[in-house]
Amino acid sequence: MSVKTNTQVVTGKVRVSFPNIFTPVESLNGGDLKYTVTVIIPKSNTQDIEKMKAAIKAAAEQGVNSCFNGKMPTVIKNTLKDGDNDVANDGIPLIEKYPEYKNSYVIRLFTKFKPKVINAETKEEILDPSEVYSGSMARVSMQFFAYNNKGNAGVSARLMNVAVYVGEGEHLGTFCTGEEFDD
Repeated sequence: MSVKTNTQVVTGKVRVSFPNIFTPVESLNGGDLKYTVTVIIPKSNTQDIEKMKAAIKAAAEQGVNSCFNGKMPTVIKNTLKDGDNDVANDGIPLIEKYPEYKNSYVIRLFTKFKPKVINAETKEEILDPSEVYSGSMARVSMQFFAYNNKGNAGVSARLMNVAVYVGEGEHLGTFCTGEEFDD
């Protein structure tokens, strides 16, 4: 039996993008190699969005004494982004960079430890990275936590595990099918 806390969220069926869950990659700012995935949650999926917002609040409350020097920040930075209204780190609106984020929230998750990747239906471990692509449908577990890095304080989320609905989900971005060779 699994133990869940009020800072852990397991999503319903969502779309994943940039799934670096089999081989770690260098983070955007350099440093340690990490496993990462971006989760796209339609705004109509109010159940998962509310669970994430509650977990963000719970992690911030836990962080008051451990990270925020005894005082709750007025604004809590967090990794749950509005695909229609928020901007990327380079200042470009997310919706312009990633049209698939329209009418969705997105969250980028990471971990230093290899996540378990399983088939959502058979519960068998997935070993073939080609079975998980940008656009795959999956359930994702994550753990929210407070941080304070030299005055940059907020709440982030750690990738735990991924259950993939193999073959479900349209590929995002350009995808080479080989059809160009059909004569």
